[in-house]
Amino acid sequence: TIMATTVCVACKRDGEAAAAVSTCKRHAPLCRECWARHIDAELVAKLRSPLLIACPVCGATVPHEELATLASEQARKTYDRLMATIPQQQGTCIEDFNYHFDEKGVLCHKESGDKFHYISEIHYSEVGDLVAVHIQKMMKDEFSMREILLPLETDEPAYHGPHNNIFVTPDLETNTSRLMIIIQGSGAVRAGQWARALCLNDGLTEGSILPYLRNAIAAGFAVAVLNPNLNDGPKNPPAPLTHRDYFNTDRSFPRTRLGPEVAIPRNSSPEKHTIYAWKSIVSKSPAAVIVVVAHSAGGYCTGCLLQKCWADLRGRVKAVALTDSFLPGGMKSEIEEFVAAHCINWVASAAPLDTPVSRPAKGPRLVSSGHTKHEWTSSSCIGSVFRWFATELKLESSK
Repeated sequence: TIMATTVCVACKRDGEAAAAVSTCKRHAPLCRECWARHIDAELVAKLRSPLLIACPVCGATVPHEELATLASEQARKTYDRLMATIPQQQGTCIEDFNYHFDEKGVLCHKESGDKFHYISEIHYSEVGDLVAVHIQKMMKDEFSMREILLPLETDEPAYHGPHNNIFVTPDLETNTSRLMIIIQGSGAVRAGQWARALCLNDGLTEGSILPYLRNAIAAGFAVAVLNPNLNDGPKNPPAPLTHRDYFNTDRSFPRTRLGPEVAIPRNSSPEKHTIYAWKSIVSKSPAAVIVVVAHSAGGYCTGCLLQKCWADLRGRVKAVALTDSFLPGGMKSEIEEFVAAHCINWVASAAPLDTPVSRPAKGPRLVSSGHTKHEWTSSSCIGSVFRWFATELKLESSK
């Protein structure tokens, strides 16, 4: 609502300078100059969603269309660019949101080069899902990885619901030397990711497993990438998103729009998935040497795998690298001895990389990952992980 007055409630100026003002009808109005400064601070400096900018006086959310009429020229350009990241219908790739990954693997606006900007939870969720798809496409295109849907049709011939997917290198069943199993943590991350937010806000070098894949393949490993968090899916396909849906600021909308969900057979929990993926696919590897890299809750899955399949893994698994992770309690004494001797947990810490943090009575050695934030630990310690593998396996070289 545009009103005429002689005094701005914020700057207290009167006369002609404050003649054109706007108000949310809850208090005395603000002049356009104060509104412009506020919108610059919120939208441009703080990268606030244009759908969530509040009145600086009463805190009520301001309709985004009204913000556009009050913004400075710089903020209006930012607003227009953000509106261009909202598709007219459900997007099928990140380019539909006017984003792309640059040569450094950073998600950027296709026209301005600006980094990803949060709009709404459904917008974030959809872009995040498509980033996972993009990474998995890179895994198949760059590394010729094979995507395998679980459960296998031979195990569940009558099942036609949602599936889990894992990825293996072409030499999984022929590499007799060495195998690396990669297991991410919990949450919205899918196969190929360590941290979804890092993939969106910082880059694929920091948030994806791609650097681990490159190092592993260069060191002669076959690789299996598991997907322990994909345990259920929609019972029925949800209705396609509309342009208007992306303006829904309800944080639960990405989940509720899916409707009732069904558990994926043999993959209904992270532990069940890990064990099933091993027994049905990964165990076909003839590799004499196996190593595991697991982040966060992926360590729990690793411990469950050791517990349930120790007869298969005894003597073959040589090293387990954890990144700010944890193992289940109550493991067999033989496995606990193995963990104490052949497992390192690179934890979040302000100490320099590889600095010993502590040595508990049981469990793996704890050393600093060289970063204080949990989600950054995997990318921060990658060099140390591969150097340690080279030492444990007595490899000739490790990049």
